[in-house]
Amino acid sequence: MGVIYILSDKKIHNSTSLSLITQEYFDIKLDLQNYDVIISTSRKTVEFLQNYNLSHIKHLALKNQNADTFIAEILPLIKNKRVIYPRAKKIVSNIIEIMKNNKINFHDVIIYETKCSKSNIKIKLNSAIIFSSPSTIECFFANYKWHSSYIAIVIGETTAQYMPKDLEYFIPSVSSLESCVDLAKEKILLK
Repeated sequence: MGVIYILSDKKIHNSTSLSLITQEYFDIKLDLQNYDVIISTSRKTVEFLQNYNLSHIKHLALKNQNADTFIAEILPLIKNKRVIYPRAKKIVSNIIEIMKNNKINFHDVIIYETKCSKSNIKIKLNSAIIFSSPSTIECFFANYKWHSSYIAIVIGETTAQYMPKDLEYFIPSVSSLESCVDLAKEKILLK
């Protein structure tokens, strides 16, 4: 039987973490005093903010949805507020355009860059590969060739747009790594 590989550093029961990306944080100190709201659309941003006192500022963090859906849902909460959006150098969502189009008073700050790391791990045949972001797709194919016995699971529609066009993949009904693992278990058993 194959293995369920999550292309993430997050540990999920019944899966193996295969981290192919690293984050390089820039030497930045955020001054949050002039803002009412801080928006986080990645776990790495939330980790970065752990070094800050956020008691005076409303912190809105994305959970189990894509960034475009998240920003659409919180627009009423950030209207007429001063918003700071710490983020990765490369983003795939339309969050900045959505805030601009809705005349949100915001400042985005690039705090980190995602880079591919090398892997020497041999992936077992008949395994499920869970792609957790467009960057993991890029970095997986920089390290590995796809084998026809693999099963591709993609965390959501935005990430799926970056999959190779000729590759079959599956998307769980809920955009979470746990749901990806559940779907992977189901697909491996059907193989």
